[in-house]
Amino acid sequence: MSSKSEFVLLLEAIEKDKGIPRQEILRLIEGALVSALHRHLGREVPVQATMDAETGEIRAAIIKKVVQAIDDPVVEIVLADAKKLDPQAAMGAELVVPVDTGEFSRIAAQTAKQVIFQKLREVEKDNLFKDFKKKESLVVTGSVYRTNKDKTVFVSLGKIEAILIKEDQIPEERFAIGQTIKALVRAVEPGLKGPQVYLSRTSPEFVRGLLRLEVPEVHDKTIEVINVVRSAGFRSKILVRSSNPRVDPVGACVGIKGTRIRPVINELHGERIDLIPANDKIEESLAAALAPAKVIRVGIEDQDKKTARVWVAQDQVAGAIGKDGLNLKLAAELIGWNMTVETVPGEETPKDPGVSPLAEEAVSGVEVPAEPHD
Repeated sequence: MSSKSEFVLLLEAIEKDKGIPRQEILRLIEGALVSALHRHLGREVPVQATMDAETGEIRAAIIKKVVQAIDDPVVEIVLADAKKLDPQAAMGAELVVPVDTGEFSRIAAQTAKQVIFQKLREVEKDNLFKDFKKKESLVVTGSVYRTNKDKTVFVSLGKIEAILIKEDQIPEERFAIGQTIKALVRAVEPGLKGPQVYLSRTSPEFVRGLLRLEVPEVHDKTIEVINVVRSAGFRSKILVRSSNPRVDPVGACVGIKGTRIRPVINELHGERIDLIPANDKIEESLAAALAPAKVIRVGIEDQDKKTARVWVAQDQVAGAIGKDGLNLKLAAELIGWNMTVETVPGEETPKDPGVSPLAEEAVSGVEVPAEPHD
């Protein structure tokens, strides 16, 4: 700091721009000056250090004991010298003895600078943490910065580098340096070098966030995404409801010729998406949830235990259950009911399912092909 006036102007600018009270910085500087003075003296002794808030002037002193004969000149002073500083000084009393800051001023100035810059870094880290904490469960866009051998991907989000571990990546996806990707902010935790931001592309909430970005009616809450269940990289089922009877929740999410749902599917590398319209009739909800399979009828077994039996034609069994039972599992998670799939002997898939036209609607979100993905 070239002059005291510049120092005072700096404190004022920090107070105004960063919201850090001048007195708080002064307290931090004074504490650091005490430590610097100890280093200057070569050991810890009783000292004082202050900085004038208006001029930036540093004052330092050592607390010395008035003695008859000096054994330790750093912390002791004879009565004759003590009385030159304070005529009331008495033997055995403690006296505040000013330190010549000439030799100490360079160290003091450096210390003050370090404290200010450290405080600014802490405030910036704290502000970054608060900013990103607000973004938890939201979708952000970043660029791939680097990758590790353990498949961890580091994504630049501007002021911060976020972490996308292998378990939060869609199976088999690959990333190139500089590639732009979207991901959900899964968690934000404090760290020594700043906030640690963890991303996810496998969370069901990632799909919800992508819909919020692509479908205006979801963003403005005309369409409510009630539930999302997912097996990342394979299939998602999304339960939707419209608060406006004139807005079809499935159609609005799909868009004309799939223009709204296609960007979501592409971001998920072709993951199948079943959009299921919510319905007050549980039988119809269960039938629709098994999309793309077409259900002939549904029977409630136990209302309290939420168990049901679902009948499908022979050629729909594989679709209803899905590979490794995935479609049935996701449908059960989506609605919150356990289902058993039964075959109707000799029955073929009807052109009109009869029991649940909703099952036909649900398929509309699945049939949109994904565009080729790098």
